[in-house]
Amino acid sequence: MQIYLLRHGQTEYNAQHRYQGQQDIPLSAAGRAQLRPAGFMPDVAYVSPLIRARQTAEIFFPGCPQIIVQDLREMCFGSFEGRHYIHIEHDPDYLAWLEANKTAARPDGERIQDFCNRSCAAFAKLVEESLAQHKQQLVIVAHGGIQMAVMSRYGLPRRDYHDWCGPNAGGYRLDAANWQTDHTLQLLETVQYTKATQSEAALMSNGLIHLYHGDGKGKTTAAMGLAVRALGCGRRVVIVQFLKGGATGELEPLQTLGATFYRGKAGQKFVFQMNEEEKAATRALQTENLRRALADPADLLILDEACAAWNLNMVDRELLQNAVLHKPAEQELAMTGRDPAPWMLDAADYITEMCCRRHPYEKGIPARKGVEF
Repeated sequence: MQIYLLRHGQTEYNAQHRYQGQQDIPLSAAGRAQLRPAGFMPDVAYVSPLIRARQTAEIFFPGCPQIIVQDLREMCFGSFEGRHYIHIEHDPDYLAWLEANKTAARPDGERIQDFCNRSCAAFAKLVEESLAQHKQQLVIVAHGGIQMAVMSRYGLPRRDYHDWCGPNAGGYRLDAANWQTDHTLQLLETVQYTKATQSEAALMSNGLIHLYHGDGKGKTTAAMGLAVRALGCGRRVVIVQFLKGGATGELEPLQTLGATFYRGKAGQKFVFQMNEEEKAATRALQTENLRRALADPADLLILDEACAAWNLNMVDRELLQNAVLHKPAEQELAMTGRDPAPWMLDAADYITEMCCRRHPYEKGIPARKGVEF
């Protein structure tokens, strides 16, 4: 049996980066206009009770019967719902939730563990019933939180919770062949049911996502070169440099040209040298820098060493992922670093891998001012 685990289309709250949760927000006009039929017709679509999921299913599968499953509703964010993270960054309840690494319950809301248990129980019941009825296909239209809960528990290949949030109107086609033996689901492909018929002018006006990664030199260098080009065309450039605090050669000239930097870390140690208190202080600083940068209008946003910040858990992961996956449509965005997370690779329009074939460090030559920094 194959399973389609899909996320609803875009709402105004998605576009505005607001916590949406269980507020019953409909698809926006732009979100509806982006959707297209999926190209196949299931016998039935199992949907969240929230209207954005039901509206999406109507467009994906016109005329298909829908069965509402209450426990497929999104996570409850309690008093955070409807609010933008910038507007609540000084709220004591919000700060306490971040301090607990988002594992505590939101005020009047759910804990992640409780949400995962609730949504996975509903999902597993649908899978078991469908297999018992010898169905060839199971279609679910719900939310990003449902995708993350289900895929982090059952999905193969194994990925972290936040790596499994698909874009609006997107999701996963899964093979349930091994479900009855080990409760795993093999990812077959990612899918997205949005229209591709944009005019050339519209395509040219949309910002794209760049990823410079690999073990070779040149990732930050390439991103800074992109910044120079953008500044030379009169564009607003904002640069977040994660886990970098020392003076480097690009700072002054780019600032003179008009770029805005957000950078620094709590002390000069590498993360592996830090104690837990220093790690917490560094993580808080990286998160605050990212929040401030996202409040600053940018035609080009550069997230330098985003891969390291993600992999080392040195930034609020949800904030970073939302900054990339839900960026303004016209914004150009670049990420750099080693070992990008799967969702980064999926999101990128340009992927450039710097491979180290030879490096002066192998001859004992240290980093040189004006070249490496």
